[in-house]
Amino acid sequence: MVRFEQTTMMWCDGSAESRRAIPSSTLEAAARGTGLVLLVTAGPAPGGQDGQPPARHPVAEQAVASAVATNPSVPLEVVHASTAPRARLIDLARRTSLVVMGGSRCEDGRVWPSGSVGQALAAHLDCPVLLVDGHEPPVADSVVGHEPAVVAGVDLLHASEPVLLTAAAEAVIRGVGLTLIHALGHGARLDPKALAEGWERCRASLRSADLPRGVPNRLAVSQEDPVPALRNRVGPRDLLVLGTGGDKVGGAVEGVGHDAGGWARARGGPVSRRLLDAMPCDVMLVPPWQGSKTMADLGARRLEGHRTQPDAVG
Repeated sequence: MVRFEQTTMMWCDGSAESRRAIPSSTLEAAARGTGLVLLVTAGPAPGGQDGQPPARHPVAEQAVASAVATNPSVPLEVVHASTAPRARLIDLARRTSLVVMGGSRCEDGRVWPSGSVGQALAAHLDCPVLLVDGHEPPVADSVVGHEPAVVAGVDLLHASEPVLLTAAAEAVIRGVGLTLIHALGHGARLDPKALAEGWERCRASLRSADLPRGVPNRLAVSQEDPVPALRNRVGPRDLLVLGTGGDKVGGAVEGVGHDAGGWARARGGPVSRRLLDAMPCDVMLVPPWQGSKTMADLGARRLEGHRTQPDAVG
């Protein structure tokens, strides 16, 4: 068995959406220089006894075959959720820098899965979740003259650092431009001074993230509702980055400890739910953070000039 110090996790529930998302999760792991953990959650593991994984599992076999066909150089680790000890799930959560799921996971506005496995991971997991549509957009759906970009919905008047830095890291990983959208909403009063101060805080955050030169970035301020403001500015090959909302670590959340991870505190807001219903492109959701992070923490490990090597464990 191998254990990767930095992982990309693919939630393999056996659905068609999940199967279509496996190639994307493999490419994400390759771009980040991490191992790929295939977390198999599709029912009990046939043949698994006394906490031991089964010799064969159809969902696991399909996931491995798809990942290898996409990029055979990405190291794989298979974890069967039904037989994995809770301690192993917690360890997995703490070393995961990105979770990839099929787009169907957003039913009823709920992104992070419920149940014992979801709860065990959520309390120790504060990385982004990438929801992948999985369909290759037809050529007719491509926007003429629109280069792929990372588009993020930010609130310049309040703290948007988690979304901002995550979007910046994703722009670096993908080698595309970064567009930040601040939507005022219909009838909202435009306060030029407050917006200028917010933009300066935004620029300061980008400077602190050491965004490499050559990555184009711009801000668009729109006086329209947030959902159309974002949906109308993305193409099918873009990545849309959104915050989930939720309480900061200092606040109390019923049934959640003060040291719980972001997904134990995240709650989907009306904007993120409506955009997930529309799913105009792949969507990345960013939960509340436990503390300050760097670009490397967010997955842009190739900026450090090295690849994390797996450690062999017994």
